[in-house]
Amino acid sequence: MKYIIVLGVLLLLGFVFWRAISRDDRRMKRKQLAYQQMQAQIPVAAKDSFLRDREEGLYDKIYFGYYPQSGITDRDLIGKLNSLAGGKSNWKEDPEFHFLYQDVSYNNETYRGIHVIDRENNWFLYEPIMWRVVSQANNVATIYSCKALDLCQYSKSGDNNYAKSDLRAWLNGTFLETAFNKKQKEMIQVTSVDNSARSTNPDNDPLKFNFGENPYACENTQDKLFVVSVKEASIWNKAEEGFSRDLWYGRQSERSSYCDFKSRYYEKHENMSVFNEWTRSPNWQSDKEVCAVYGPTIAGYVYQYGDVVPVLRLKLNG
Repeated sequence: MKYIIVLGVLLLLGFVFWRAISRDDRRMKRKQLAYQQMQAQIPVAAKDSFLRDREEGLYDKIYFGYYPQSGITDRDLIGKLNSLAGGKSNWKEDPEFHFLYQDVSYNNETYRGIHVIDRENNWFLYEPIMWRVVSQANNVATIYSCKALDLCQYSKSGDNNYAKSDLRAWLNGTFLETAFNKKQKEMIQVTSVDNSARSTNPDNDPLKFNFGENPYACENTQDKLFVVSVKEASIWNKAEEGFSRDLWYGRQSERSSYCDFKSRYYEKHENMSVFNEWTRSPNWQSDKEVCAVYGPTIAGYVYQYGDVVPVLRLKLNG
């Protein structure tokens, strides 16, 4: 009789344990299904290694979109791309940098070529853009590019009003159309971008500059893509991988090879230095200056070209 009771208890415990495992297994399968659906939605998906919490579907980094990044050094590949590119009539002129460029597809890859007069063509591979997830809630992730992807002049008109800036127009025009396909563009959320005076001061010190007043702060904007404010930079730019400087305020993002090439080209041919990573925050002391991401007391003139590190809000599927 004693053995029967013990056996019954063991069977009951086994059943309870099986139910618990089965329930956890079903929950995990639902999460995995949501993850697979997300992969289907994003042509280059978040990798498993970037999942901070698989159960909750939280990510540290995400791949999303494509842009020219790594430089090509293989001589045979360069020769093939030059052959496919053809003569000068096949190339387009870049109105900003005054060189020629062309995109060429070969072996299921896309390459961006840059032709500078009296120099060999330079080729760059279109690669998935890696983003840091700086916040995530309600199936929407705010993501911040891990690298400076390109250069842009802040404003040709000569003032630091972000709403009217060429940088804002370029991000939501040329860059948006180049980096994302139709499905991806639908997943990018329109954000009410905070351009207030408060956004031009660090998160932990709202009165740091001019007692919190900024006469050049502009109205909020509705955008799919934007760059960081001083406030956001003070929160997001922590010391971690992907940042090349350890300064008192923020971390300047590393450049892609494509961005670095254009920076060196611009500095050589225009004899003007390239400003490090733009924020959208105007310097309160001048309508001609914009704050740097790694120190709001360091400012760049609006007519300069500077590194662009985009931010966007992405609708996740889950």
